Amino acid sequence: MSRVLSSVSWLFFGQVGRIASQLVGVSVIARLLTPADFGVIAIALMVSNLAGLLRDMGTGPAAIRSPDGSARFLGGIYSVQLVIGLILAAALLLLAQPLAGFYRVDALERVLIIFSVVFPVSALGGVHLIVLERAQRYRDISAIDLLAYVGGLLVAVALASAGIGVESLAAQAVVSAALQTVLQRRAAGMVLRPTHPRHARSAAGGSLAVTSFHLMNYVVRNSDTGVAGRLASADFVGAYSMAGRIAQMPTQLIGMLVSRVSVPMLSAEGLDRDTLAHNAQRMIAGTLLASALVCLVLVALRQTVTALLFGAQWLDAVPPQLVWLLPAAALTSTSAVVVGVMTAFGATVALTRTGALSAIAHALALLAGLSVDVRWLPASILASALMALGIALLQLRAVQADRSMPPVRLMPLVPVVLLLIACALWSDTLFLAAAASEPVRQIGLELLEAGAVALLLSALAAGQWRAWRRRPTLDPESAPERKTA
Repeated sequence: MSRVLSSVSWLFFGQVGRIASQLVGVSVIARLLTPADFGVIAIALMVSNLAGLLRDMGTGPAAIRSPDGSARFLGGIYSVQLVIGLILAAALLLLAQPLAGFYRVDALERVLIIFSVVFPVSALGGVHLIVLERAQRYRDISAIDLLAYVGGLLVAVALASAGIGVESLAAQAVVSAALQTVLQRRAAGMVLRPTHPRHARSAAGGSLAVTSFHLMNYVVRNSDTGVAGRLASADFVGAYSMAGRIAQMPTQLIGMLVSRVSVPMLSAEGLDRDTLAHNAQRMIAGTLLASALVCLVLVALRQTVTALLFGAQWLDAVPPQLVWLLPAAALTSTSAVVVGVMTAFGATVALTRTGALSAIAHALALLAGLSVDVRWLPASILASALMALGIALLQLRAVQADRSMPPVRLMPLVPVVLLLIACALWSDTLFLAAAASEPVRQIGLELLEAGAVALLLSALAAGQWRAWRRRPTLDPESAPERKTA
């Protein structure tokens, strides 16, 4: 567990630096561009994210787990990623104009054409990132991520200040990808030569299942933007996107850090089943509690945070969505960790099943919200995140039961989840009351709400401490069956 904490520490400080840079950059860009510009980039990111999932066809996580680290093996993966990167770039170029017509946004075509450059550029450094992750060089990975993001952000701010418009955000993605590739290749310190893809067959065993899961997870996370882009205006999509940025920055940071190190750490040989279950429980419970703390504080201070980050012109549209999207982000980050644990256990069938059931639940929640009005979209996202977390936890328990491992305990997680849902309902009511009040009264309500949140979380954290330290055990009847995992 100490190695996990060490890896998380390096990733944490790197991502904190990235988030700080992102907050500064977004604060500047939000005052230079319009909500419609951010709506266009949100739709473009939805399309490019789909292509990004297909960039390595799931060979990355499989290669990290694989014991084969030969040059031929890595060269085979390198060839696969290069070919896929070129195919995705060509596909995006061909689809740019039809997609712009579908969403009735002319600027979308130009943005997608710029985004197409990202995939072949990223493919040149994808295997080098695998090498760094296999060696658990998270300090180097964090530094590379931070430097690449800051470089792209500086370019975006410069272009936006020059009046370039939405294309400045697309240029940021290209510059960040190029810097990341150069730095990854330099840090890996190796020269890769493409070899025949057959040499990467050992990484293909679970890659299809992992890719299938991520495709279904993509539907869950991006269909809302696709629907909103078609049914609502670009201004609404822009506000929805900015609210999502506030929600996802801190909570997805926590989930990403833990899930990113869970694969190499929980895949280590020689760990007994009780230790694996104990580590998994702490990862999941810790992620949920930390995400809830950040989320609830931001919900309480939603007006102030929005004004400071984006300016007063966003106050009418962003805060009402935050009261739903922030709790949803906390649940989603926890789901990401649960998925990371299943990936570390190599439970590819459970991953596929989790993705399929989550996609169905998301579709039902989305249909229920949109049947009322598109403005109910954020509330639908919270309902979807709640169901997705429940599905992932039940699938993980099934995987642990099949392997005679102590199952993850659900009861320590239930109070935190209930608090998140109650906070969303309560904050939405208070927001309506504050909307008709004077600014001084709004600040007073925010402080009152933040104080109540702090007291609730303090009591909850005290109750969770005992459960955090307690090691899960098998039932007495099955205890003699423990073996090395």
